Amino acid sequence: PGIKPGTLSKEHAMNIDLGPTFISLAGGTVPSFMDGKSMEPLWLDPHGTQGFRDTVLIEYSGEERPSIRNCPQWDGQRLFNCNAKVHCVCEDGHNNTWACVRVSSDNTIYKYCEFEDDDNFVELYELNSDPWELSNLATTADPGLVSGLKAELHRMVACKGTSCNTKVQGPLARGHLAAL
Repeated sequence: PGIKPGTLSKEHAMNIDLGPTFISLAGGTVPSFMDGKSMEPLWLDPHGTQGFRDTVLIEYSGEERPSIRNCPQWDGQRLFNCNAKVHCVCEDGHNNTWACVRVSSDNTIYKYCEFEDDDNFVELYELNSDPWELSNLATTADPGLVSGLKAELHRMVACKGTSCNTKVQGPLARGHLAAL
């Protein structure tokens, strides 16, 4: 539908953008209750759609079971997917629940994560200078940056419909990240 073969875009997209994209490509109108937005503009004009999305939300909810069959030593510890054939090794648990937001500006990409564990652990990385996420900046970064990323994470977790597609506001707005 007018998209050149081999078209690439460096803009960020998420799986929530697939539904709106299919509806748009089929000539329909994307309902306002859908969280994503159509990627069609990225493919029709890959250089004219800079800033398609500057925030990406990543979430995972750890799974748990009250008891683990054939592994009674793990009962009541809120673990999941434990394999009795390999010494009751478990692959997941309730404290493996987390949410992260990746916020991009012109030359800066931050990843901020909050974990729902006993310590409420927080991670913050600047991905251009630390792509392997080895230096957690959560306790040393500018407090304004940390609070802004925290607010953006909570906004994205709570958003519904087209409110998920608004640009980052305040000090985290495009062009302001590097200044913090």
